[in-house]
Amino acid sequence: MLFRSRHASEYDSNYSSGDTFQSACDVDKEVVREEISIMKQRWDDLNAFIAERSQLLSDVLAKLGDFNENARDLENGLKRAEDKLKATDNAPKDPRLLDKIKGLLDEAKDLEKGFVKVQKTGEDLLNDADAIGADGQPIADTVNNLGDRLGNLRDKLDEKAEDLKNAGAAVGEFNQKAKDIGNALAMLDDELNKMGPIARDLNTLYKQKEEVQSFLQRIAKKRQEAAALAEESKTLIRSGVVPSPKELEDTVSGIVKTVDKLEKRGQVRDKDVDDMISKVQAFYDHYGGVMDDIQEVIREEKNLGSVAGDTATIKQQQEQFKQFQIKIVNAVSKEVEKCNRGGQGLIQSSASGVNTSAMEGDLEKMNELWNSLKQALAERERKLDQGLLQSGKYGEALNGLMSWMDEMEDMMQNQKPPSADYKVVKAQVQEQKFVQKLLNDRRGAVESLIKTGQEIAASADPSERRRIEGEVSGLRDRYANLKDRKSVV
Repeated sequence: MLFRSRHASEYDSNYSSGDTFQSACDVDKEVVREEISIMKQRWDDLNAFIAERSQLLSDVLAKLGDFNENARDLENGLKRAEDKLKATDNAPKDPRLLDKIKGLLDEAKDLEKGFVKVQKTGEDLLNDADAIGADGQPIADTVNNLGDRLGNLRDKLDEKAEDLKNAGAAVGEFNQKAKDIGNALAMLDDELNKMGPIARDLNTLYKQKEEVQSFLQRIAKKRQEAAALAEESKTLIRSGVVPSPKELEDTVSGIVKTVDKLEKRGQVRDKDVDDMISKVQAFYDHYGGVMDDIQEVIREEKNLGSVAGDTATIKQQQEQFKQFQIKIVNAVSKEVEKCNRGGQGLIQSSASGVNTSAMEGDLEKMNELWNSLKQALAERERKLDQGLLQSGKYGEALNGLMSWMDEMEDMMQNQKPPSADYKVVKAQVQEQKFVQKLLNDRRGAVESLIKTGQEIAASADPSERRRIEGEVSGLRDRYANLKDRKSVV
């Protein structure tokens, strides 16, 4: 050692001189020997202290080397992690970035292990510095600086990870909302598809109106939700947390288009229901008026009175009856026909499965009442003709029957050909039965008039006989022709 090498010879010389001196003395040798002993002890203590301090300094140097190496490694690791973190500043806030931040958090945990080593070595060095009286502040500064940088890195990583988790949660929540709205719209679409065809009775139509109004109200609510979702998508896109903004925009656009489509279909159905309510209501308003008119005609027909017994009065009754048919019966007949056309139009235009039995029943009730009235009118006309015949007015009775045949021929001429529609055919069959009844009702009058004509012709002169026989023959042929035409129809 330097100190020993510099003072060893001097110590050896003093020790040797002292030993020689105490050997040469006769007295006070103990004093000299004690001094030599004290010097030797001090010399040995000094050498031991120097050796110990030398070893301590050697150990401190070794620790300092390890400290510097570990601190350098830690600083390099921090620098790499800080650079990686800075590189993520403008990166999209998507799941890939969250994975990167999680990786950096793992790196930060490894750096924390390195920092623990640096911190432990630093604490040992600070204790050693106190022991040797050295300045340990640079060591403390290094440890504190590295600790601050590591803590700052960890705080930034934790904050960014939390932001990304929140952003991911926001995107996940958005996707769930979009999914829920989509599922709700699919259910509404299925509900609309399952709505029954437009009814033909008011009770069902009113229920269908309530049904479609409820549907439109729920669609309006989904439109509000879709608008809120669109605003939320814009906020997410602006925040940069969406991996694929175009995909998000397409999702919102698809939902809005679905809402538009369902709303339009609902509005079309709502209008169809309203239109049908108006048509059915108009039909039944007209139907009620026609039924009242028929009842009024029935009352007026009954008020015409019984057939008179004299020719003049019967003629007046026939004229009165003729005017009654022209002014009143014919007008009501047109309304009956119009009501039938309207009702049959509604029935035939109904979709498959629509219950039209109520409307069909109402039309049948009206037609039965109308046919009953027509039978009563035909019966009165027959009685008037029969009364006139019985009053001896063969010619006028003949004219009455011929006029009636004219009307029957016109009626048959205007009949429509058989329809392919069951409901129409049903009405035509009913009309044919009515025609058959009219013909049967006049059969007695025709046969009676033919018999009377033959009796008159038998006692008439030849020219008058031929005329009457021609009339009788014409009456018989026309009546037979009417029956033949009815059979053909």
